[in-house]
Amino acid sequence: MKIKAYHSFKLVKSIHYLAWLSIPFVLVFPSTFSLPAFLIGLVLLTSLGSSAALHRYFCHQSFKTGKIRHWILALLGTLSTQGSISHWVPYHRSHHKNSDTEDDPISPTFVGFWKAFHAIQDLGSYKDIKTRDIVIMMRDPAVKFFYDWYWPNIILYVVILGLINPILILNMYFLPIFMVRFVFGLQNTFGHGVPVFDGYKNHATKDNSYNSVFVNMITFCLGETLHNNHHHNPGKYSYKEHWWELDLTGFLIEKVFIK
Repeated sequence: MKIKAYHSFKLVKSIHYLAWLSIPFVLVFPSTFSLPAFLIGLVLLTSLGSSAALHRYFCHQSFKTGKIRHWILALLGTLSTQGSISHWVPYHRSHHKNSDTEDDPISPTFVGFWKAFHAIQDLGSYKDIKTRDIVIMMRDPAVKFFYDWYWPNIILYVVILGLINPILILNMYFLPIFMVRFVFGLQNTFGHGVPVFDGYKNHATKDNSYNSVFVNMITFCLGETLHNNHHHNPGKYSYKEHWWELDLTGFLIEKVFIK
């Protein structure tokens, strides 16, 4: 298998650490913040790229879509800078298989709050991932293409934003990437009961997964912190079960991507 892209976890983590600096930057230079551009970036990279594409579509296969939209989701998942699709999917499936056990490297119970919050794991952290799992995913032409051209696609996106207006790099890339890490960090910690903050369960599960209305609100109601609902039924594309459980990502999937 010919591999073109250079995949480095240190590079992925560096992008995320740099994204955290975007928050103090806009506080010091508030004129650089554009709410409309940020909201567009939030929807494209955080909601659709990370939550809808990587998590609900490619990993849990919770909905079907058309061929063109399949490629769009693969692109957005790549731009969310979580690692290639063929990497992210096996380790997240392993997380579900080993959720809140000693074999789960992102369980806050076993690795602590901060390590779970900032977790971007190497495949080597998971004991039950086989090379075959990745090879099978690579049979998908979109997955293979965005693996081979992973960083060139991200760089091209950032360059296009810069050519339009350099401020867009902050608002439509780094701030949404910060939100990706923030959302999944809260999912990994509060969503697994460390600490229990307004957490509640709709379902009795074998792990420590919880829902949180408050945490969902501060993550723009993207739905990822309705975590007990998700762990009870990972195959559902919407995590909303009650009227107060808002799931913007599930709504967008239903209106835009469902085949």
